[in-house]
Amino acid sequence: MLKKHRSLKIYLIIPYTIIAFVLGVLIYLFTSQGVDLIHSVVNSLLESIKLDPDHLNQMAWYTKILFYPLLYVLTFLFYLISLALVMLTTLIFGNILCAFFWELLIEKVFILEGKKDWVFENDNLFQKVFTPLFRELIKEIIYVMVFVVVWFVTILPIVGPFISLVLGPVAICFWFGFIVCDFSMSVMAAKVKDRLNYGKSNWLYLTGVGIYALIPVIGLLMYPLFIIGHAKNMTTTTSLNPLNHLYLQKNHSSKSAGIDT
Repeated sequence: MLKKHRSLKIYLIIPYTIIAFVLGVLIYLFTSQGVDLIHSVVNSLLESIKLDPDHLNQMAWYTKILFYPLLYVLTFLFYLISLALVMLTTLIFGNILCAFFWELLIEKVFILEGKKDWVFENDNLFQKVFTPLFRELIKEIIYVMVFVVVWFVTILPIVGPFISLVLGPVAICFWFGFIVCDFSMSVMAAKVKDRLNYGKSNWLYLTGVGIYALIPVIGLLMYPLFIIGHAKNMTTTTSLNPLNHLYLQKNHSSKSAGIDT
């Protein structure tokens, strides 16, 4: 799409700038506050199992053999978790701040692909700019709530951590894939019920699309391209065409009610 329509690149400048700014702020906050916090937590954990770093010189040699691997493994693990949180937080705030620009980008894709009739025309400039922002804010609040619920599930003995490790990443992928899809549905002014049904019908595809959310840093660079790609897919793939989906759904409902369509 970018090679075929170079004008799309212009629509990516502001969103990429916003994402870079948000990422830069979060990295600054992490380096200024998070690094010390990680080392403090790791030291506390080691101290709780009688491997206090402050008494390293008094440790026996065989204790040091256990101490250093645990120190490095725990530190690496917390850095990895922090990196994931920085990226997910960047996606959350980036989505909110870029919501208007994502919809503008999708409108451009639809128009270039001959689907101008898919674009809902809103003459109110205030609503056109701020409605996507507030809509995205609500979606991200829902995501944070789901994230908190998944985190609480880990408290359950044995089953909890297993459910979180297995279902957690899948849920994250689906939700961020759904967000990509939902921007296109917003451009079409689809109803909430229709969006949810569309997401339910294409859950496997959306989960695959949302895998970018699990790829540190690179996922942020790829994310805008997924938005373009999904909008393009909707115009070329029959199963992903929301208009076909809504027609089939209404047709099925009418037949269930005994109405010949």
